[in-house]
Amino acid sequence: MASAWYTRNIKPEDIQPDKPAEPMTKKQKWENFWFYYRWHVLAGTFVILLIVLFAYDILTQKKPDVEISLVTAQTLPDSLLRSITEQLQQNPAFEDVNGDGEVLVHLNQYNISTDGSQETDPTMQMAGTVKLTADIQAGLSTIFITDNIEGVQELTGIFSEEEGAVWVPWQQAEGMNQLDLVVDDPLLNGPTDFSDTMEDFVVARRGYTGNEKEDVLNTAKLGDKIYESLTGVPSRWK
Repeated sequence: MASAWYTRNIKPEDIQPDKPAEPMTKKQKWENFWFYYRWHVLAGTFVILLIVLFAYDILTQKKPDVEISLVTAQTLPDSLLRSITEQLQQNPAFEDVNGDGEVLVHLNQYNISTDGSQETDPTMQMAGTVKLTADIQAGLSTIFITDNIEGVQELTGIFSEEEGAVWVPWQQAEGMNQLDLVVDDPLLNGPTDFSDTMEDFVVARRGYTGNEKEDVLNTAKLGDKIYESLTGVPSRWK
């Protein structure tokens, strides 16, 4: 009797099964999809765009014949780096290694505080360290310019004299101390001479254990030849 009591007010139409939902139109399907997944679509599109741009940059970027690394906590202006690069490209010791018809020198700047004496942005410090590590592992650079060789050696371990590393003060590097270090940069309020700044730097040649891959050692031999022209220090491979 209890069940009858609870069902006394139920009408027959109330217990009829629901009618099947009508199929959605294409427009309704799209609106439903976009409502639930629009942020997924936008995020995916953004990621794909980044990948395409990155791939385009890699594929269209000219491969340098020689890479030189600058490791310092201070950020030197791009105008100075361009000036140094352009002048080095006039040095006859730099050759068209990849045969693309031009001599291209790439100066990699890694902003890393190696002694803790200068405050740096943690993000830039991490990015600089990661890039420098990748450079070393790939054997891109044989020649390094730095104002703290001891700190870079402690960080990387590539400047062991037992492994053939050597460094020369900028002022004593024959192919570097003659470079014009005056740049006319609007951001610097007119012509600026960086000669005093570069006096704190050394031009270093990294060491090798001898167990590196063949392509890394080939780059090292080319780097040694160039280093000899820049510093007067004989190559370790004759």
